[in-house]
Amino acid sequence: MILEEARRDRTRLQENFISHVSHELRTPLTAIYFYTTNVLDGLLGDLTPKQREHLTFALDNVKQLKDMVSDLLDITRVETHKLNVEPQHTSPTKLIAEVLSTCRTDAAAKSISLRSKVTPDLPFIWADPARVKQILINLIDNGIKFTPEGGTVAVENRPIVEGEDFLCLSVSDTGCGISPENREVIFDRLAQGKSRAEASRSGLGLGLFIARELVTRHGGRIWVESRLEHGSTFYFTLPLFSLAKLCAHVLTSSNLEKGSVILIAVDIVAIARAVQGDVLLEIRSVLERCIHAGQDVLLPSMSDSESVETFFIVACTGPSGFAVIASRIGRELAIFDNSSRLKPVISSTALLVRPGHSSKEQVGEVTAEIERVVQAHLLDKDKLK
Repeated sequence: MILEEARRDRTRLQENFISHVSHELRTPLTAIYFYTTNVLDGLLGDLTPKQREHLTFALDNVKQLKDMVSDLLDITRVETHKLNVEPQHTSPTKLIAEVLSTCRTDAAAKSISLRSKVTPDLPFIWADPARVKQILINLIDNGIKFTPEGGTVAVENRPIVEGEDFLCLSVSDTGCGISPENREVIFDRLAQGKSRAEASRSGLGLGLFIARELVTRHGGRIWVESRLEHGSTFYFTLPLFSLAKLCAHVLTSSNLEKGSVILIAVDIVAIARAVQGDVLLEIRSVLERCIHAGQDVLLPSMSDSESVETFFIVACTGPSGFAVIASRIGRELAIFDNSSRLKPVISSTALLVRPGHSSKEQVGEVTAEIERVVQAHLLDKDKLK
C-alpha cells in the first residue's frame, strides 16, 4: 500500500515536471520560430542561398521541437484526465482538405505525393474539429516519415454500410511497413519501431498514442494493417452526426402525440468579429435558459457563415408554445445585449407529425424534415447579411 502510494506520488511529480517544462519551453520556441521566419521572409534583408538553407533547416527543427512539446502537453492532459474533446456538427470533407493543405509542404520536401481519395460530400460527423485535424496530421506525418522519396501518402474513406453509425477514414503510405510484433505495440505510449527502418522515426513516439486516445474519446477505434516493405494503412472511425440521437430525449411518444414539432431559427446578425466566438457561446447559454429541457433541444451550430450565425431549436409544442418561447428569447437577448450589437431575427416552421405511424417512423420523418428545413434556411439566410 505504501509502495503503491509512493509510486503514484512519483508519477504525479513526473507529470507535473513534464507539464511545467513543456509550458516553459513554448515561449522561447515561439520566439525563435517568429524571428527565424522574419529573417527567412526577407524582412531583415536578402539572404545568400547557404544562409537560407541553414535557416530553413533550423526552422524545420524548431517545428519538430514544437510538435514534441505539444505532444508532451497532451500526454499530461491524458494522465490528468484533461484531454478534452468537444464534439460539434463537423464536415470531414472540409477538415481533410485543410489538413492536406497543411501537410503538403512536408510531403513536397521529400517528393512524396500526398493524395485525397475521399468520396465527395461525406456525411457530417459528431466530432471535435481541432482534434480530428490533430489525428489526421499525426497519421499523415507518420506516413511521410516512413515513406521514401517518390512514394505516396493517401487519405480515403470506406463506404458507409447502411445501419452503421460511424465514418471510417484511412491514411495509407508506401513506406517500409510495420513488422507483426510492432503492430501489437505501435499505439502504446513511447512506442518505437525495433527494426532499423522503423527506428528512423523522429520525435518522441507519442503521436500514435495520442491519436488513439483522441479516437477513443470520440467513441471510435483505430487500427493498422501493414506488410513489411509494402507500406501501412491506418484506419480510424468517428461517429456520424445523428439528429435522431440528438433529439431522442424530446422526440418521445408523448411529445409526438401533440401532433406537431416547431423548428425555431434564431439568426444573429452583425457581431463584431473580434468578440464573435465568446459572444456566441454566451448567446448559446442564454438560449439554453429559454427552453424546457425535457421538451425542447438547442441544436449544435450548423453554420460556418462569418456574418450570420443561426441557432436552431427543436420545440415539441404548437404555435402558442412557440409564441411563448420567442417572447422569452427576445426578452433575454435584449437583457444580455445592452449595447445593441445583436440583431436577432426569430422565425419558426411547424412540422406536422403524421398519425397512425409507429414512433420510430414518426421520429425518422420528423428528423428528416428538420434536416431539410435547416439546410434550406441556411441557404436562404444570405438575405439577412
